[in-house]
Amino acid sequence: MLASIHVTIEEIKSAQKVMEDKKWYYTNRHGRQVDVGERMRRILRSVEDCAKIVDVAIQHHPEITALVWAGARFILMVGHYSSDFC
Repeated sequence: MLASIHVTIEEIKSAQKVMEDKKWYYTNRHGRQVDVGERMRRILRSVEDCAKIVDVAIQHHPEITALVWAGARFILMVGHYSSDFC
C-alpha cells in the first residue's frame, strides 16, 4: 500500500511538471516573468465585475444593445470558465 502511495505522489508531481511546462510567460519592462494565464484571469475577473453594471445599464434601451451585449457576455463567460481549467 505504501508503494502505491509513492507511485501516486510521483504521478502527481509529473503531471504538475507537465502543466508548469505548458504555461506561457513573458518578461515585463521591469524584467520580471509574468504568467500569461494568471494575468488573463485577473483581467477577466475585473471585466466580469464591470459586466454586472453593463447588464443593468442596457435595460434602459434593450432592443439592440441586448443582442450585442449578449454576444460580448458570452465571450466573457467562455473566457472566464476556460481560464479555470488552464
